Amino acid sequence: MKKNLLIILILFSAVFAKAQWQQIDGFYGGRIECLAVSGTNIFAGTLGGELFLSTDNGSNWTATNNDVTTNYVRCFAVSGTNIFAGTLRGGIFLSTDNGNNWTAVNNGLTSMRVSDLAVSGTNM
Repeated sequence: MKKNLLIILILFSAVFAKAQWQQIDGFYGGRIECLAVSGTNIFAGTLGGELFLSTDNGSNWTATNNDVTTNYVRCFAVSGTNIFAGTLRGGIFLSTDNGNNWTAVNNGLTSMRVSDLAVSGTNM
């Protein structure tokens, strides 16, 4: 009986649960490859475009790829106030000021093709 009641509750809530998505004009920088959140900022990396930042929950976007020498951003990792961007041909870039400036941090990399990043504690 409890199992049937649970199934009925799940089905009932699924009928009335609706996503609250809203289409925006957004940006036109290419296909979105990755997203990251740092505090109240949302970062979007694109293939064939730029690196974008939204400070208002995605309603408006600003290109923020200063000093990033490639426009193929594949992945992000966030560690505190550090935002890392992995790129297809440019290695890894670091921003410590919410994406205003980016610095290449490629010492020790054997390949500039970065498709995944991970953070463990304070180590990247």
